[in-house]
Amino acid sequence: MGFRTNALIVFILLALASGRIIEEQVVTVSVGDNLACHFQIALNKTIEQGEPYRLIGINHVLPKGVQQVRVYDTGGPVEYSQTARESDTLFHIPYREPLVERDSKIIYIEYDQSDCVRQADDSYELSTRFSLLSDTALFRLTLILPEGYVLPVELDKEPSQLRPVISPNAIIRTDGRKLEFEWERRDLASEESLWYFVRFNPIARNSTPYWAVAAVIAVAAAFRIGQSFPRTVRKPRTFGFVLRDDERKVVDALLESGGELKQSDLARVVGYSKAKVSYMVRDLEKRGILKKSPLGRTNRITLLVEREDLE
Repeated sequence: MGFRTNALIVFILLALASGRIIEEQVVTVSVGDNLACHFQIALNKTIEQGEPYRLIGINHVLPKGVQQVRVYDTGGPVEYSQTARESDTLFHIPYREPLVERDSKIIYIEYDQSDCVRQADDSYELSTRFSLLSDTALFRLTLILPEGYVLPVELDKEPSQLRPVISPNAIIRTDGRKLEFEWERRDLASEESLWYFVRFNPIARNSTPYWAVAAVIAVAAAFRIGQSFPRTVRKPRTFGFVLRDDERKVVDALLESGGELKQSDLARVVGYSKAKVSYMVRDLEKRGILKKSPLGRTNRITLLVEREDLE
């Protein structure tokens, strides 16, 4: 963990001409059995080709009361400082080496939050808010509930009586044991505030994981939230092999190469930056779609699924 101080560190951005820094923010929230939340945030910045910028660090806002903050990059822990503000905390995170044109860098932030879930009557409610300090090309949030919880089913109530269940609408996936929600937004302006909400219930005693899937489908019909529900897959370790367009491009490249590629070659084949391929590989590995193993100064990427397993 990095050192902490209340002193404000000013990061200097030297801009020799007008241009653009591309920022992407990918957040994963895992709710534990004790209903505390673990956050992992991947902040990826890329300087467009031909723009003579030099960026030596970033700022990021976290809510008050977070615990066990850990900041790191691909090289390990990163020292940081922080400034307490009235309603949140501003973190100042330096790069090991300045970010320059034609380059990308990812900073990872992990922390715990014990008060992100509250009980309301017979339900639990999770709400979380994110503040953007700069224009963001992509913001993606994935929320994973622990085993043993389902969405509420209130088919006996009029629509005007229903409390929100999911806001805003999300893609929902399940493996029959856990629920996973995904939100994605693009081309967001700086200073924008993003709010997400999910209400969920514990599974009734003596019920089976099958009813978790049935409850999700029933809620989708009742509330008409218009979400995609992929079929339950054969391998229980995953939430379903549902791929975004960029993920499918990575998987197709592996399929066409016989199921294996060096990570450096994979980035070249798909035409994405090394940083983007790095966190895509990390995400796909978590979902059991591929695995990464060291190979010299790069990694060997091996596909673990068959073509027919993919949605």
